[in-house]
Amino acid sequence: MKKEGLKRLIEEHLILRKQMESLREELKKLEDRYDENLELIYWFRSKEFQRLVLLYLQEVKEEYGKDPYFDDLVHSVIHSLEDHEMIEQRKIYTPKHLSHLQEEKLE
Repeated sequence: MKKEGLKRLIEEHLILRKQMESLREELKKLEDRYDENLELIYWFRSKEFQRLVLLYLQEVKEEYGKDPYFDDLVHSVIHSLEDHEMIEQRKIYTPKHLSHLQEEKLE
């Protein structure tokens, strides 16, 4: 291999490494936002609220039902409701800044 070829490979390696690092940082931000979104939709919510979310998801199924991730959301809410103890445990561990979610109503 010629030095020029090796130099190009080294440069490409360094560029790709920087791009991978940047993508990891972006992915971490997206994962954090995704977790926050789940908290706001159903994670720290009461059973009553989660039931209402499930009913609302049925209402909007025509609009979002073709999205492959819509079913995942529905199943997550159902799973959470099935595990009543988990909902009760979340009340204990709900961060103070999210405790208002327990009492919030769906209008």
